[in-house]
Amino acid sequence: MSSSLGKPPQSFLDRIHVADVSACFSPRLQRRQRQSQMRFTRDTLAEVREELTNYLNYLQQASDNPRALIPYRRLLGLVENAERALNHLEETLEAGKLLPKSVKVPRRIFGSEERGEWYFGDDEGFKRFEYAEQIRRRLINLMKERDPMRNELQVVKGRMDALSKEYARLDRIYQRRKRPRYFWRVVLFLLLVSVGMFVGAAFTMGIVQFALIGFGVALLLLILPLWRTWRRDLRKRDADLKALRDQIKEVSAEGRKLQMRYLPLNDMCEEMRAEYAELRRGFA
Repeated sequence: MSSSLGKPPQSFLDRIHVADVSACFSPRLQRRQRQSQMRFTRDTLAEVREELTNYLNYLQQASDNPRALIPYRRLLGLVENAERALNHLEETLEAGKLLPKSVKVPRRIFGSEERGEWYFGDDEGFKRFEYAEQIRRRLINLMKERDPMRNELQVVKGRMDALSKEYARLDRIYQRRKRPRYFWRVVLFLLLVSVGMFVGAAFTMGIVQFALIGFGVALLLLILPLWRTWRRDLRKRDADLKALRDQIKEVSAEGRKLQMRYLPLNDMCEEMRAEYAELRRGFA
């Protein structure tokens, strides 16, 4: 709320208040009283303007943050506006016209040097801005705690999606191979080939006949090992699916625990964000 290099903006605004610009516009003042008041006000504003100008030059050289200059430039503009109002008042009096409205000097200047946002206002506005800043700082701290959880949730969700897709793929293969017709189609194929070889052997003689019969018998003998291999493959696939289901349960449980911590924190962040937006609406 104040300059990190020395003079807070409010100290200059307090000096502007000492000049008492509004007193120059009072209809109760006599001519000499008004002249005296205007002389005092002009001198005081001139001192503040000179000091502000020098301080701005100092800041430009001492600070590499252009946002640090913003409140002092606004104050300088306020001084110049007050001086123009005094010039207009003097011209109005010389012309014998009615007194113009007094220039309003705000009670407070407040804002954030970090973001370069500065506002003029009253004590109520100052307190509201301070409260909004407290909410903002709390929100930032909560978001620092929440955001890693959200990233972790995204990672868990990605793992769940990958595991679920892999489980669905393996389960489709398992269900297809689990059907008895899958095995019997292979058996039927072997039987047909064996029968073909036996039929071929019936029309041949010698070594070819023995070879065909041998191949036919060998194919028939393969049926039992194939059955055992089929059952072993099913057991292995079933075990793999069970292990994958257990892994999915573990990741799901991890995700639920993380979500139980994340959701209340996220709700708090959203509530604070809405409250902060509402408080800041008056300073837009």
